[in-house]
Amino acid sequence: MTRPTPASPQRAAADPGTEDSPLPPADTPDWEAPGDEFEDAPEPAGEAPPPRPPSRIAAFIATCAFLGRVPIAPGTAGAAAGLVAFLLTRNLPGSLPVALFLVAVVVGLWAGARHAKDLRQPDPRSVVVDEFCGMWLALVGANPSVLVMAAAFVAFRFLDIVKPPPVRQAEKLPGGIGIMADDLVAGGIVRIVLLLALGM
Repeated sequence: MTRPTPASPQRAAADPGTEDSPLPPADTPDWEAPGDEFEDAPEPAGEAPPPRPPSRIAAFIATCAFLGRVPIAPGTAGAAAGLVAFLLTRNLPGSLPVALFLVAVVVGLWAGARHAKDLRQPDPRSVVVDEFCGMWLALVGANPSVLVMAAAFVAFRFLDIVKPPPVRQAEKLPGGIGIMADDLVAGGIVRIVLLLALGM
């Protein structure tokens, strides 16, 4: 009588009901050892980098030394800072006041856009470097009297708050340009009125 031959481990693994059974430890290849596939696995493609910390320099510039964080009328405070900047630079020689103003605009564009991105807001209330530059533009290069400066300040704030065309359209420009543009347009309008009315 022929005795049945015992099934080998490989054949036993193929028997019905044993497909999902793990291989014996001796038959498990080294490269399939549990956990090895995760040790040197590359990071998933497209994974977002960690968020960058807020820029303190951008916050300082965008808020005009934190004047924009005053609880009442931060835009008026920023415009007042622009008036002070004009007074401090009005007697500098040549075109230096205009050059300093242009530097302020370029730096303000960066700072306003960066601080708005840090706060995740399109145009934060605390960003007042735009009012600072707009008010400075209204008077830069001129030599107005105290009465004219006061009138220019009131007119600039009126345009900045009411935002008639084309001030409102400028505000809708994207990113940091839109933050700055409406105030530059308002300051430019005041400047043109001063040129036409007073020849400044």
